[in-house]
Amino acid sequence: MKVRDRIKIVLDSKKKISNPLFIIGFQGVGMVGTLASQHLADSLNCELIGHIESEYLPPIAILNDSTLSYPIRIYYQKKNNIVIISSEVPVSSEFAFEMGHDIIELMNKFKSKEIIVLEGLVTKDEQPNHSKIFGVPTNEKIKKYLNDNKVEVIGNGAILGVAGSVLLSSIQNGFKGYALMAESHMNLPDASAASVILKKLSDILKIDINTKELDKKGLDVDKKVKDIMSSLSRFKKEENDNSKILYGWNDMLIILDLDGTIIDSEKCHFNSFVKSLERNGFKVTKEIKDEIKNVFGMSAKEIIRIIIPKITEEKLELVADGVKNIAVNEEIGRVKLINGALEFIKKYNKNNDLAIITNSSQKFTKAILKALGLDEYFKLVVTPSLNIKPKPSGEMIEFAAKKLGYPNKDCILIGDSIYDFISAKNANIRFIAVLSKSDYKKELKKKAECFFDLSQVKIWNYSFSMLTK
Repeated sequence: MKVRDRIKIVLDSKKKISNPLFIIGFQGVGMVGTLASQHLADSLNCELIGHIESEYLPPIAILNDSTLSYPIRIYYQKKNNIVIISSEVPVSSEFAFEMGHDIIELMNKFKSKEIIVLEGLVTKDEQPNHSKIFGVPTNEKIKKYLNDNKVEVIGNGAILGVAGSVLLSSIQNGFKGYALMAESHMNLPDASAASVILKKLSDILKIDINTKELDKKGLDVDKKVKDIMSSLSRFKKEENDNSKILYGWNDMLIILDLDGTIIDSEKCHFNSFVKSLERNGFKVTKEIKDEIKNVFGMSAKEIIRIIIPKITEEKLELVADGVKNIAVNEEIGRVKLINGALEFIKKYNKNNDLAIITNSSQKFTKAILKALGLDEYFKLVVTPSLNIKPKPSGEMIEFAAKKLGYPNKDCILIGDSIYDFISAKNANIRFIAVLSKSDYKKELKKKAECFFDLSQVKIWNYSFSMLTK
């Protein structure tokens, strides 16, 4: 099944819409696109006419004024003939192209020929410069149009995600399209950036957009950011300092499952079990092979006991040791990183502690991390080899938290199996499920906060909560 078969645009209204202007804002830098597009829809008293849904978008329902709505909404205002698409959830890079393609198809359905993308712009400065608006045109004619409207055209750079996909598709379809961007806080919602974009949009389109509410929110955020920066600047970070106080992030222990979350090791483990069983005199039938796949996520000994119930303790030890050795020495080349894993690890390693808990052996886990160049990112690797009960017990989580000095409230487990969920529940910590390689999609969707893979996962810190409440 193609990815785009899993993205569905649902229109609730049968209104006749022809040749509207499309304006979109998706979650990105400083959530500027989200803030600007949603405020625009509210300011213009737009009618909600539909939404975009997918089983691989984060399962979130937005509650506003006691009314539930989908996180990606489609609005329409008849007076100015404008369609607005506003998203309050991140869309992974894997789905960005398909999402952009479907938005272009919706434009074609409405016979639209013009689209404006609202986005934030990364700045290296602690405080963004909100006095300038930047633009990215899709052709030379639009470039002149932006210059005439006193929008500074960006010469070099990259626009990621749905915004970039839509602009590229606009070029292919011959649409008039451009992005309006403002410098923004990187990891904080920047209402001021959203406000200046809407002021410029108001000038360009000659429509009235009230931004007073955004301006007030922006001033509150800016003031609190300055207070935090001022407070943090008093702490001098030495080269060997172990302090975890860093700008804009809260210190957390992020615990990751290994198989199915960071790496795809199914073929490696499957072949290791089959080879070890055969070398120890067991006939591996189709039923046994199917059973091995069904119980992945448990420890090697637990899996062997399930598939060979009458195995002796001596044989159990031989097969289990064989599985570990074959995985490390013969099958390790079959292991691959899952989409988004490396980027997630590098991003969250900067200001948080990362740990691995896995039912795989210590020897295999450390060999894998070293082979993939990931060993430097993890403070701790916890496996049953340390004489700790495997998942679904919560003991490995509790061991990691205690060893690294974190209370439960500052810990989170990310995994792909129901055993990970139970383990987190037993340890009383937050759990996030990633489903791209999971065999437990239906169960986890009913019980946990779910994402497609690590590229979609965003872990907000307490600083973020303080600044937005």
